[in-house]
Amino acid sequence: SEVLSAGAIPVVHSDDWIWPFRPELVDWSMCAVVLPEKDSGKVALDILRNMTKEERCYRRQNCYRIYTQYMETPTKVISGLIEGLELVGTAQEKINNTNSSQHKKMFGI
Repeated sequence: SEVLSAGAIPVVHSDDWIWPFRPELVDWSMCAVVLPEKDSGKVALDILRNMTKEERCYRRQNCYRIYTQYMETPTKVISGLIEGLELVGTAQEKINNTNSSQHKKMFGI
């Protein structure tokens, strides 16, 4: 969270990284640079150096927004986790309702 609080762009070298908040809640691709483990090192520096000033600014703003909205305090962290779970529950409910409607049409219910 220190990286985000500074508005810095996190660089993650991992093939199976699990982010702290659900992708339904936070689009990490708008903030972080994620690279496969095999591309660690110099590739990251090249990517960061080749970003336009506008892209760097955009990513930094998103990092800081994520920090202030979901990580600044323990209460915000818990709220972000709950909000992410609620989004998952809402999506699952929509899927269930769609399946139920399709079921009713198929069986004339």
